[in-house]
Amino acid sequence: MAASFDGRLFVNAGKVAYFNYLDPFSLAAWIYPKAANGAIMSSVEDVHEGQGYGLYLRDAKIRFHYTVRWTDLGMRLESVHPLELNRWHHVVLTYDGRRKASGVKMYVDGQEQPTKVLFDAMVWPLDSKLPFRIGAGEGPEDRFRGSIAGVRVYNRALTPEEAGTLPVLESVPQIARIPPQKRTAAQASWTSLLLRISSRPGGR
Repeated sequence: MAASFDGRLFVNAGKVAYFNYLDPFSLAAWIYPKAANGAIMSSVEDVHEGQGYGLYLRDAKIRFHYTVRWTDLGMRLESVHPLELNRWHHVVLTYDGRRKASGVKMYVDGQEQPTKVLFDAMVWPLDSKLPFRIGAGEGPEDRFRGSIAGVRVYNRALTPEEAGTLPVLESVPQIARIPPQKRTAAQASWTSLLLRISSRPGGR
């Protein structure tokens, strides 16, 4: 079920999803953005350039911030290509816990995205545990406008195959009925993963 956000409302999930700079993690959600800027999910101070981490839209591009001190301690990168507004997209961010921007991957609708590194100095841990919020980030002006659904948080970096299959809504029989040339990238990735699993000894 999707939650609607009007640029003021947000969901406070409490002190969960606390990750520090050596912790691998993944964030995923379905989003329907009506504006080009706003926070998708975050665990960050509710001020501009606040300490913490978050997944955002900036000029319709997916943006990741991990901030200890904005000027010199943290990591920031964004997707090269902007999202189309006023339609559903599935977004995934993964981080491998190695303190480098090269360990961050972004996926949109099951496909890995080229990224641009804006800052890469993740050398210090966060000092505090902050509430995990959906639709809110760095200050009141950073609220999301649109809808968010299917928020997932993992305490590991998903593999490209796993990230690619998260957007799949159809069951296996439903996908099997779709001609291969008409399957989406996510559906094709899911089918390929199933075939590899079934070909292993014991089917695992």
